[in-house]
Amino acid sequence: MNINGNNLNPFVKWVGGKRNVINKYLKNFFPSTFKTYIEPFVGVGAVFFYLKPQKAIINDINKELIITYNVIRDNKELLIKELKKYKKQHSKEFFYKLRTKQFKNDIKIAARFIYLNKSCFNGMYRVNKNNEFNVPFNGKDSEKLNLFDSQNLDNISLFLQKNNIEILNNDFEYVLEKSHKGDFVFCDPPYDYENNKHGFDSYTKDSFGQEGQIRLANCLIGLDKKGVKWMMTNHNTSLIQTLYKDFQIIPIVTNRNINSKGNKRKNSGKEVIVINYEK
Repeated sequence: MNINGNNLNPFVKWVGGKRNVINKYLKNFFPSTFKTYIEPFVGVGAVFFYLKPQKAIINDINKELIITYNVIRDNKELLIKELKKYKKQHSKEFFYKLRTKQFKNDIKIAARFIYLNKSCFNGMYRVNKNNEFNVPFNGKDSEKLNLFDSQNLDNISLFLQKNNIEILNNDFEYVLEKSHKGDFVFCDPPYDYENNKHGFDSYTKDSFGQEGQIRLANCLIGLDKKGVKWMMTNHNTSLIQTLYKDFQIIPIVTNRNINSKGNKRKNSGKEVIVINYEK
């Protein structure tokens, strides 16, 4: 069975996810060969699942997200069993009750994570300063709730089991230090916003901010000197233009997926792809 030949799709929705721009833009700039694939802000893994590397290090600072990756790999059947229970109990009252709960069991943490993502407004993951999930109910009834795709979870589980994939929950700088010459790093960090206004980086209780952007740029400049290939995506802001002025900056236009008005999502995102190699 060719595990890497199976289609793999993100198992939840994620603000800033790259699923819609891979075929339009990103695939034209991926390096043709590399040793280890490294993604320090993996999110729901659209690029990771598209490339399907045999050797990779994926990481995210969101602990519940990383627990979910591990549960899909190691306990997929028990996860599906728990999700089926949630599907039967689905309602506005159940959503808000589950939103307030905290679990210590990894399977229950993963099931709650997926259920809340699929049942909340616009599939957004957002927490407050107390690290409490605070996105409202999306109003869908049980018949319209597409909670999980069994075949996709099967494919992801097998892929993670059969390949050399290290899954981490750490700071991005720690992960980038693991790279070596010939590796390929894909960075999709929380985006920069001009004057830090109207930004969204509430994936955890700690904001990424401009300090995070500067720290990331310094890390990537260091990787360039080591011979590591990297690609970084972000908003097309003056800060990003300044930080990456010595590298190839490719402007792109994307659809934003969190505006409450659908007609304002199309072609409303002014973004860039930054690479440190010739393509």
